Amino acid sequence: MSWYYPTIAPDGAHLAYAVTRPDGLHNVYLIDLAHGGSPRVIGKGTRNLPVFLTSSALWYRSDSPMGCTGPMNKPLIYDIASGSESASIIDQVFAVWPATSSNY
Repeated sequence: MSWYYPTIAPDGAHLAYAVTRPDGLHNVYLIDLAHGGSPRVIGKGTRNLPVFLTSSALWYRSDSPMGCTGPMNKPLIYDIASGSESASIIDQVFAVWPATSSNY
């Protein structure tokens, strides 16, 4: 499997990672490690660069084609409990503590 940016929730209950699609964009997958199950695509559209901020909050960016005509990539927060997505005021995540991500 070709995956990028694996990140584990601080409580160890979830794993998220990005996978490149055939069109070069990415999807973020989430696995419930505590209860088992198959990976599932999360977010509304293409997403990339996942990083857990807390055990229930996953930060990522929207993913769009390169170029000056497409929409700008936006930072977003995915709420694990509700499955909802909202805009984030955090523009970039360089590191989290404890380090649960291989991103940085």
